[in-house]
Amino acid sequence: MSKPVYLNRDLGFIRIGAAVPSLRVADVDFNVATICAAIQKAAAKGIQVLAFPEMALTGYTIGDLVQQQALLEKAEMALNMVAQASRDTGMLIIIGLPLCIDQKIFNCAAVINSGHILGIIPKTYLPSYKEFYESRWFVSGEDACSDMAHIGDTPVPFGTNILFSIHGLAFYATELASDLHAFYRDCRVISDENVSPALSCARLRLVAATKAVFARVLGILGMSAPDSM
Repeated sequence: MSKPVYLNRDLGFIRIGAAVPSLRVADVDFNVATICAAIQKAAAKGIQVLAFPEMALTGYTIGDLVQQQALLEKAEMALNMVAQASRDTGMLIIIGLPLCIDQKIFNCAAVINSGHILGIIPKTYLPSYKEFYESRWFVSGEDACSDMAHIGDTPVPFGTNILFSIHGLAFYATELASDLHAFYRDCRVISDENVSPALSCARLRLVAATKAVFARVLGILGMSAPDSM
C-alpha cells in the first residue's frame, strides 16, 4: 500500500520547487547523482513538493535506446536509489522515467515520499508531431492493463486514476476547523447577554480545548500554529 504523504514546515503555504539538474542521455548513474544532489539542495531550502523533468532518470532524448532492457532495468534501480535519497527529507517528489509494465513501455511519473514510492502514473497523451515521436516507443496510459507495478519486489499502484492524499490527520483538522467556524458563527462566545455565565464559560472552554487539539495535530504533522488569525 502507498504511504501517507507528510508535508512539513509552517502552516499556510506549500513550497513547491521545480528542479532542472544537469543530465546526460542514457547515463543513469550520472543523472541519479545530480538528482540526489538537487533533492538535498531543495530540502535545505524547505521545499515540500519537488518536481523533476519528464524522463529525468534517463534523459528525454534517448530515442530507440528506451527499448534496451538493460537501460530499463537501470532506470528501475535508479528509481529506488532516488526513493532512498528522499527518506529523511519529508518531501513529495515527482520524477520521470521509462518503465516496462506487462511487456509494454510507458513514459511514467513516479511519486515518492520519505523513501517510499507511492504510485506511478503513465503518460496518456503521447505527442507524435514535428520532433516528437513518443508513440513510436511508448504505450498510452489509457492502454495499461495492470493497476500495480513491481519495482524490485515492491508492488506499487500504477495507473492514471490514482489520488494522493495528505495524512488523515490533516482531513480531521480541516473538518474540525469547519465545525468550529460554524459554531463561532452561530454562537457568541463572549458577548451574548442571552446566555448564562455558566454557558459562556463552557463555550470558552470548548474554544480553548479546540485550540489545544489544533496545536497537537499540527505538531504531529510537523507544522506550527499561527499566533493569531
